Amino acid sequence: NLVFIYYQNERSFSPVYAAFTSALFLTALSAIRLRKTAPSLDRPYRAHIGTLYLGAVVAAILVLLMIMPGSPGQLKPMEFIIIGTWMLLGFVGYWLRTSKGDMNHEDRSYNILGSYK
Repeated sequence: NLVFIYYQNERSFSPVYAAFTSALFLTALSAIRLRKTAPSLDRPYRAHIGTLYLGAVVAAILVLLMIMPGSPGQLKPMEFIIIGTWMLLGFVGYWLRTSKGDMNHEDRSYNILGSYK
């Protein structure tokens, strides 16, 4: 519930809101990509493609409102530093994992999608 996420001083939404909207945006983009790359994959529920695009657009607007100056959802500088630090840690982790070279593209695809091809 957004009431619990909202700061008591009513300045802006918390970083939890930023994490939630970013996760919503990435989830919608992932569903769209998976729909295009693996269209015949068994799914427990198949959302309409328009719903997926609508979710991505709404989440992108919410993320943009957090970085637009003067917006009620604008993040403080410390919150930008926290987000930037997590992004940097993610890139470093990705680089460390891919620089090992111990997994080719087919193994990685199998680990993600299983026996589907």
